[in-house]
Amino acid sequence: MKKLALRLFVITGLLASNFQILTLRTEAFFVGFGGAGAGDIIIRRGQEEKVIPAMPAPGNLKAVAVTRTRIDLTWQDNSIDELGFRIERKSTGSAYTEIAVVGANVSFYADSVPDTGTAYCYRVRAYNATGVSEYSNEATISSLPEIPEWHRTDIGCGGDYMYSVAVGNGRNDGIMRVYGANRDGSIYEFTWNNIFSSWTQTYVGSGSSYMMCIAIGAGRNDGVMRVYGASYDAHLYEFTWNETSSSWTKVDVGSGGLGMDCVAIGAGRNDGITRVYAGNRDCHLYEFTWNETSSSWTILDVGSGANEMSSVALGNGRNDGITRVYAANTSRLYEFTWDNTSSSWTKVDMGSGTNWMQYVAIGNGRNDGIMRVYGANADNRLLEFTWNDISLSWEKTIVGSGGSVMNGIAIGAGRNDGITRVYATNADRHIYEFSWNGSSWEKFDTGTGGSYMNGIAIGAGRNDGIMRVYGANADFHLYEFSFY
Repeated sequence: MKKLALRLFVITGLLASNFQILTLRTEAFFVGFGGAGAGDIIIRRGQEEKVIPAMPAPGNLKAVAVTRTRIDLTWQDNSIDELGFRIERKSTGSAYTEIAVVGANVSFYADSVPDTGTAYCYRVRAYNATGVSEYSNEATISSLPEIPEWHRTDIGCGGDYMYSVAVGNGRNDGIMRVYGANRDGSIYEFTWNNIFSSWTQTYVGSGSSYMMCIAIGAGRNDGVMRVYGASYDAHLYEFTWNETSSSWTKVDVGSGGLGMDCVAIGAGRNDGITRVYAGNRDCHLYEFTWNETSSSWTILDVGSGANEMSSVALGNGRNDGITRVYAANTSRLYEFTWDNTSSSWTKVDMGSGTNWMQYVAIGNGRNDGIMRVYGANADNRLLEFTWNDISLSWEKTIVGSGGSVMNGIAIGAGRNDGITRVYATNADRHIYEFSWNGSSWEKFDTGTGGSYMNGIAIGAGRNDGIMRVYGANADFHLYEFSFY
């Protein structure tokens, strides 16, 4: 034990709450550290000795298994002068090792553990400048619960930001694949290989500028699935897989006045004929119809807004069986309905957010059989618009928010449990899941990427019938999120 010879003057008072230092005269004393317990202070005068514990140990340590890979620890803070707490863990057959240090007055720690089914044991002790306390009681987790959770898989990457993602039968061969639109101008195809349990990446094609958005569908109304890409070079491109040459064929569908921001495919006129719709930075929404007689595309201006058309979707938004076209423009959402009598489009202003409307989607988000329209806003919020047949107007509800700009929306059974939920990407790197519980929205964190999360899609990307969530990230990567 180290000892330090001191000459002390009269000292009277309390030290560390209950330990009193007796009145001391001007004499030689020895002050030591570490005698009775780690960090204890020993004051000795002749044959007289006083032991002052450094600090009491934490108490009532508890461990709770939240998931197969997360254990939450709580304890009672019994000290008043700690700098923090040191947390130690051991698994079966191993020694304790320190896994974390938390600050003063903290009494909680969430530990991430491997999904191995191993038993874990924990202990905690306080520390300050003079030393450490005794250990707390031990807390043991003998088995981890079989609680499903989200798991992330990195599918692959492009040369720059991934802007958009789509899942579909792009080669028209019955096999579902995942497609990503990249800022490097390209569209990439990702195919799951069951033999090697890995993703294979293929180059589909490109434009002459950023590839902003992709969609998959029978755009020519001939039953043949193709891939469509909206490019910042103002053009909309169609990519068709040629089985004979084992290559992709690119066709320029048409263009707008500025960069093409978005694309969607469907029977927008509610006449059973599939067409392609694209939003442009020139403020306009365009409709492209394939003319089998002339073997060419016909372009029609559907309508416009005050600024760029950033997103487009088709669906039964009023829940009346009529397919309409919906578009996000500046802070607003617009609905376009085809009028057969006048052979023209009618525009309705549905409502707005407090900032730029980034994205629009249509679906049974509350899982109640009622179709609604959802908008992702740059004010960090996800908005829901419901048509009211009595007031003949749109009613807006705030679904929830993220830490930054809401970028994309997808609606579907992402957990593969048959329950439809709403999923939204955010510039804070996260994908959020919003579930309606019958009276309010509940928000869950699906997972993150390395940078802001852009596009999102839900589908059986591995061609196994299991629904998963796919996110396009600004860190150049596409991510797959599976719930099990």
